[in-house]
Amino acid sequence: MPPDPGTDIFQVQRPQLLRLAYRMLGSHHDAEDVVQEAWLRWQRGEVIEPESLTCTCGGCLHCIGEDVSERLDIVPAQFRVIVTRRPKYACRSCTDGVVQAPAPARLIPGGMPTEATVAHVLVSKYADHLPLYRQAQIYSRQGVDLDRSTLADWVGRADFELRPVFDALMADLKRSTKLFMDETRAPVLDPGAKKTKTGYFWALARDDRPWGGTAPPGVAFTYASGRGGQHAERIPTCQLFGKSVNLPSALRHRELRPDCACRQMLGHTIQQQLGQPCDLTDPPILPQMHAHDDV
Repeated sequence: MPPDPGTDIFQVQRPQLLRLAYRMLGSHHDAEDVVQEAWLRWQRGEVIEPESLTCTCGGCLHCIGEDVSERLDIVPAQFRVIVTRRPKYACRSCTDGVVQAPAPARLIPGGMPTEATVAHVLVSKYADHLPLYRQAQIYSRQGVDLDRSTLADWVGRADFELRPVFDALMADLKRSTKLFMDETRAPVLDPGAKKTKTGYFWALARDDRPWGGTAPPGVAFTYASGRGGQHAERIPTCQLFGKSVNLPSALRHRELRPDCACRQMLGHTIQQQLGQPCDLTDPPILPQMHAHDDV
């Protein structure tokens, strides 16, 4: 494919575009994003002209329309290094000291990743189920060597920063009148054993849309090493009173908290206010469950 003269023009004008964008936005990071977006828009369109615009009769051809076709293309993710410079200034007339702008705050103090880089690692790991060692291999192919332990440290620090968001979500779910709860098995690395063990993600969710509720849907996940009632007790949102909780596998957990209304346990719908924790396998309890069955 012959070189595109428009590409050469854009690259020549790129420094000037960066300076202009920086003066308008006041941030080198934002300026780079704007110029990069302009470059992608520049590359998107391609016009193929005929070899000659001269008619066989000798006249000049004029455009009467065009055919447009589209193809799906991909721009692979690229690493870039953002350089932040903080000039130092001093007065020639006195010795009052040096003036310098403060360093911008970072998600990881003294670390090299931007917030976008850490977010990419988190999404790849938890949304796309891409383990950290595979991410390290992918980055290595692009010339960036990142050890898995480094990526794990980024994930841990991001977890600390995201904790207030998780707490706010849990607090919002606690205000719900109806909740759904269940656990899902997940393989977990067992350090030193050279194999995996079974862990459980407890999901506590709210979805009032089927019956016209106004509360937005939401779900929060909490990890536990087991599925027993003792693990459910440690989940903050299990300490609910006067709530309707859907526990599809509640019979496995044995106990209900006092003054907690549980619904739809293994197909049985009960609305029983309990004065004390009880064993759900106790024969006197089961008839009560069937008596309230409205499924």
